[in-house]
Amino acid sequence: MHDAKASASVHPADPAALPRKSSDRAMIWLALIIGVLVVALASIAAAVTLILTGHSDFANGAWPIATAAVAGVVGLFAKSPTAD
Repeated sequence: MHDAKASASVHPADPAALPRKSSDRAMIWLALIIGVLVVALASIAAAVTLILTGHSDFANGAWPIATAAVAGVVGLFAKSPTAD
Protein backbone atom coordinates (compact mmCIF):
# COMPACT_ATOMS: atom_id res chain seq x y z
CA MET A 1 0.00 0.00 0.00
CA HIS A 2 1.20 3.54 -0.75
CA ASP A 3 2.34 5.50 2.26
CA ALA A 4 1.36 9.16 1.72
CA LYS A 5 3.37 10.35 4.71
CA ALA A 6 6.62 8.83 3.40
CA SER A 7 6.16 10.28 -0.09
CA ALA A 8 5.37 13.73 1.30
CA SER A 9 8.76 13.89 3.05
CA VAL A 10 10.70 13.59 -0.23
CA HIS A 11 10.07 16.61 -2.43
CA PRO A 12 11.72 16.69 -5.87
CA ALA A 13 12.24 20.45 -5.73
CA ASP A 14 13.93 20.39 -2.33
CA PRO A 15 16.27 23.42 -2.18
CA ALA A 16 18.74 21.44 -0.09
CA ALA A 17 19.22 19.03 -3.01
CA LEU A 18 20.30 21.78 -5.44
CA PRO A 19 24.00 22.23 -6.20
CA ARG A 20 25.36 25.17 -4.23
CA LYS A 21 29.03 25.27 -5.23
CA SER A 22 30.12 26.84 -8.48
CA SER A 23 32.22 23.78 -9.30
CA ASP A 24 29.16 21.52 -9.03
CA ARG A 25 27.19 23.75 -11.39
CA ALA A 26 30.13 23.85 -13.79
CA MET A 27 30.27 20.05 -13.84
CA ILE A 28 26.56 19.87 -14.66
CA TRP A 29 26.98 22.33 -17.55
CA LEU A 30 30.06 20.49 -18.78
CA ALA A 31 28.19 17.18 -18.76
CA LEU A 32 25.28 18.77 -20.64
CA ILE A 33 27.49 20.30 -23.33
CA ILE A 34 29.61 17.17 -23.79
CA GLY A 35 26.48 15.03 -23.96
CA VAL A 36 24.87 17.19 -26.63
CA LEU A 37 28.09 17.27 -28.65
CA VAL A 38 28.35 13.47 -28.45
CA VAL A 39 24.80 13.21 -29.77
CA ALA A 40 25.69 15.59 -32.62
CA LEU A 41 28.85 13.68 -33.55
CA ALA A 42 27.08 10.32 -33.36
CA SER A 43 24.28 11.49 -35.64
CA ILE A 44 26.75 12.96 -38.12
CA ALA A 45 28.71 9.70 -38.12
CA ALA A 46 25.48 7.76 -38.60
CA ALA A 47 24.41 9.96 -41.51
CA VAL A 48 27.79 9.68 -43.25
CA THR A 49 27.86 5.92 -42.72
CA LEU A 50 24.37 5.54 -44.12
CA ILE A 51 25.25 7.63 -47.16
CA LEU A 52 28.42 5.61 -47.80
CA THR A 53 26.52 2.33 -47.53
CA GLY A 54 23.90 3.46 -50.02
CA HIS A 55 21.06 4.17 -47.59
CA SER A 56 20.88 7.91 -48.14
CA ASP A 57 17.10 7.91 -47.62
CA PHE A 58 17.67 6.84 -43.99
CA ALA A 59 20.41 9.44 -43.56
CA ASN A 60 17.80 12.16 -44.02
CA GLY A 61 16.62 11.45 -40.48
CA ALA A 62 20.05 11.88 -38.90
CA TRP A 63 20.88 15.35 -40.24
CA PRO A 64 18.13 17.20 -38.34
CA ILE A 65 19.31 15.63 -35.09
CA ALA A 66 22.87 16.82 -35.71
CA THR A 67 21.85 20.33 -36.68
CA ALA A 68 19.48 20.66 -33.73
CA ALA A 69 22.18 19.50 -31.30
CA VAL A 70 24.77 21.91 -32.70
CA ALA A 71 22.26 24.77 -32.73
CA GLY A 72 21.38 24.00 -29.13
CA VAL A 73 24.99 24.27 -28.01
CA VAL A 74 25.47 27.48 -29.99
CA GLY A 75 22.26 28.85 -28.47
CA LEU A 76 23.58 28.29 -24.96
CA PHE A 77 26.40 30.75 -25.58
CA ALA A 78 24.74 33.21 -27.97
CA LYS A 79 23.86 36.63 -26.67
CA SER A 80 20.15 37.33 -26.60
CA PRO A 81 19.05 39.87 -29.20
CA THR A 82 17.02 41.67 -26.54
CA ALA A 83 19.90 41.86 -24.04
CA ASP A 84 21.76 45.10 -23.61
